[in-house]
Amino acid sequence: MSCRKICENCNEKDDSFKSSLETIYQTFDGIDLYPSVQRKAAHLLCFVTKNYSFSDGNKELQLFSLFGS
Repeated sequence: MSCRKICENCNEKDDSFKSSLETIYQTFDGIDLYPSVQRKAAHLLCFVTKNYSFSDGNKELQLFSLFGS
């Protein structure tokens, strides 16, 4: 299943998705809070899940993000 098919109804309801993306690149004292790609991906999934960033399609997007194609 393609991401486009899953996300065709995924309309951002506010800036929470942008905020989630920005959060995974946070640093403290010049050190990444989420240093590896795996940690960034895991935290992005958690943030998107917690924030319900889209008006529709949140669960589908979360499953697709977790399990891929």
